[in-house]
Amino acid sequence: MIKAGSMINIEDYEEPDYMRIIKVEHFDEDNAKQLLTDDRFNRDDRKRLSYYIKHRVSGSKVSCQYKFGAGCEELKLGRLFPVDGMGLQSFRFDMRNPLTKKWSWDVDFENAHYRIALRFCEIYGIQHDMISEYVMHRAHYLSLVSADRKKAKTELLRILYGGDIKLYHESYNDIPGILSETGYSFLNRLEKEVTELANRIWTEYSKYHNMCIGADKTPIRKKHNPRFSLMALIFQTEERKCLMVFDWFLSKHGRYMSVFIHDGGLVDQLDKETVFPEELCIEGARIVNAITGYNMIIVVKPIEYNWSALKPQ
Repeated sequence: MIKAGSMINIEDYEEPDYMRIIKVEHFDEDNAKQLLTDDRFNRDDRKRLSYYIKHRVSGSKVSCQYKFGAGCEELKLGRLFPVDGMGLQSFRFDMRNPLTKKWSWDVDFENAHYRIALRFCEIYGIQHDMISEYVMHRAHYLSLVSADRKKAKTELLRILYGGDIKLYHESYNDIPGILSETGYSFLNRLEKEVTELANRIWTEYSKYHNMCIGADKTPIRKKHNPRFSLMALIFQTEERKCLMVFDWFLSKHGRYMSVFIHDGGLVDQLDKETVFPEELCIEGARIVNAITGYNMIIVVKPIEYNWSALKPQ
């Protein structure tokens, strides 16, 4: 529990020195050995895991240094990624989850990018009735859009990024499913507000139009979806700022976030801990709001997977 009198002074917060962020990750060594020989995963993924294990500092721990994406280093834009992919963040989730469930809690900002979008709309005075409705009543609108929650979430993210869901995360893909008629109508109204916001951000951040980012070093203005590519980059920047505040908050309460995963991360479990303290989520969100201005909700997600080790025949 957060002890009485343990309030922290938000004026003490400073953004970290991003050149010096190094985390020590903890992985499940038993599952790692089984995953290495599981040919249901492709060779490249297993090769990455083998390379990762070889770089452990002791037992089942690996030191991971973070960096900005290509082209974003100087201006400190966007998300943080493990150097040389040497971190649990870099693994596909169906491999990462068996590696992390034993030692970690998955703690995330709920619906982070729409909450960031809402704040930008408020700042710019852009109409945001549908964005606000979705943020305030997310569960209702997800069920309204589709009976398949995963399909609904995918559609909402697709709308936010101009039809290109990979601007949110490169591993995401559109999935098949049926949209309800009322859900389709809601998405159309939502899309108008999101498009207006993307156009406004394009104007406000014109200094970034010629930034060359990504592995291909393409200027943002020449990407196939430039306005939404820029908005994604700005949202990812704000998301990372929120995450850094929450990481700082956790450290002030003796907790350690060992892995950054964009809109959240993995927090080390304490000995014999059966649940992550809810009060840390509530107070952490309050501190994030006080420092960044974003009204985030912090939740603990179950680390789930269907994988089981292959049994010898």
